[in-house]
Amino acid sequence: MNVSVKPLTPHIAVEARGVDLSKALGDNVFKTLYDAFAKHSILLIRDQKLTPEQHVAFAERFGELDRHVLTENSLPEQPEIFVVSNIKEKGKFIGRAKAGWFWHSDFSYQEIPAQASIMHTLECPDVGGDTMFASAGAAFDALSPTLQRFLEKLTAIHDFQLGSSRVQNKLNKQQLIKKKHFDDRPPVSHPVVRIHPDTGRKTLFVDPGYTDYIEQLTREESDNMINYLARHVTQPEFVYRHHWEPGDVLCWDNRGAWHCAIGDYSDDDRRLMHRVTVKGTATS
Repeated sequence: MNVSVKPLTPHIAVEARGVDLSKALGDNVFKTLYDAFAKHSILLIRDQKLTPEQHVAFAERFGELDRHVLTENSLPEQPEIFVVSNIKEKGKFIGRAKAGWFWHSDFSYQEIPAQASIMHTLECPDVGGDTMFASAGAAFDALSPTLQRFLEKLTAIHDFQLGSSRVQNKLNKQQLIKKKHFDDRPPVSHPVVRIHPDTGRKTLFVDPGYTDYIEQLTREESDNMINYLARHVTQPEFVYRHHWEPGDVLCWDNRGAWHCAIGDYSDDDRRLMHRVTVKGTATS
């Protein structure tokens, strides 16, 4: 394969061309893809026709896979795949509807957060349904040295129930997340600033979705700081907005980027996405 990599914005996201993920990738080709993913946080590969097995096989090149706590939304024949969809069959959604409509990092509420999330688009609206991605590394670099040093001393509590009850259960009353899922994912503590294990870059590892509070601050101070950082990270210069097309495979690095799905499409606009998540490493 003759692979080329093209930046999509100055701070985040690249597109790789000349890649067929349905075929086995040589080590050199995969290294090119992985290095671009780690450096730029978002790796887009278009026009891919993958079976669920091929999707999982590609994801396994990144590392050990991790399954979503909402196992009822997994693909029965390939449970490593988390189904995101607003399509109904026999009156029930075939996957998770209205997922991730807030800024967050996948699985930050776990002791071992996610490394990569790899989404394959099967059906999507012609208009709307985009996803935004923000560079938490570029945003950290843009802070003053004094604020950087202050943040590096802090830790924050991440809570699955927070994001789910604050947003998901209000948006999607047909798929309420149950208490057993919250019990399976108790709150955890992570550094506010983490070091990317592949690049050594420092990134902001708090977000308005799953970060409950910063442990060393009062609740008011914590809320103000999280809100400030959320506004800072999601400024236009740090953001790539992706419009999905059928056949897109998009890999995002949860260690260096936040993301937010946009729910600006109707229930009649069919959306079907398959996502595989790769387990990361401890943040400290």
